[in-house]
Amino acid sequence: MSSAIDEIPSDYDSAYPIIYYNLQGRQIAAPVPGQIVIRRQGTAAYKVIY
Repeated sequence: MSSAIDEIPSDYDSAYPIIYYNLQGRQIAAPVPGQIVIRRQGTAAYKVIY
């Protein structure tokens, strides 16, 4: 019996397009460097500084 993790499931899937939103929830075409945006790809969403 092993207690190690063999594989980590991930919602990050390159088959889905990356969609960016501003902090007001509006979709944006391309983030500006330094802008805080919501990055969504598939079912995963992250707040990032672009």
